[in-house]
Amino acid sequence: MRTDELKELEKLGFELSDLLPRLEMIQHASEAVTALNQKADNATTAYFATKVLSNIYTQMQKLSAEIDDIAYKLINFEEEAE
Repeated sequence: MRTDELKELEKLGFELSDLLPRLEMIQHASEAVTALNQKADNATTAYFATKVLSNIYTQMQKLSAEIDDIAYKLINFEEEAE
C-alpha cells in the first residue's frame, strides 16, 4: 500500500473512533439519573426521559449516516486498490 492510501485508511479509522463518544447524550443521561436519584416528581422524570430518548434518536441517526458514509468510502477504497 502507498503512504497516501495508508493515511486515508488511518483518517477513516479516526473518523470511526470519533463517532463513539457523544458527550451530549451522556450529559442528558446524567441529568436523568440525577433527577431520578433526587426522587423528582413524575413530570420532571418524564421530561428528562424524553430529552434523553430524543437525543439518543438524533445521535443514532447521525451515527448511522456517518457510518454509512465511511463504509461507502472503505468499499470504494478497496475497489480502487485492486
